[in-house]
Amino acid sequence: MTTTPHATTTPSLYAATRATITALPWEPVPGCTGVSSKVVCRADGDVAGLLRLAPGSAEVQHLHEHGEHHAWVLSGTVYVGDQELPEGSYVHAPVGVAHALRDAGAGSTLFYVFHQAR
Repeated sequence: MTTTPHATTTPSLYAATRATITALPWEPVPGCTGVSSKVVCRADGDVAGLLRLAPGSAEVQHLHEHGEHHAWVLSGTVYVGDQELPEGSYVHAPVGVAHALRDAGAGSTLFYVFHQAR
């Protein structure tokens, strides 16, 4: 059975159980060894999902010209630049601001929302 994330262009309530989210595939993030993403929901250009960083891995620094990121550290510790963000922390990357997450060493998981500028 293939499980795909929820996708819609019309407003509707969506709730996913732990089993549904667990069944979604982890996809490698291009150009970022040890970093993978699990998209939970796509709606009208916005994306919500999980980001997993293997121990010591990092994203390539990047920026988004058409949207912003919100991310919450669910487990582990990450760095954004020199800022250490332990479990429970939050980071916001506005439109056009370069950013990259780097795992502090033991592996980490974040919940993120990419909000498309309108």
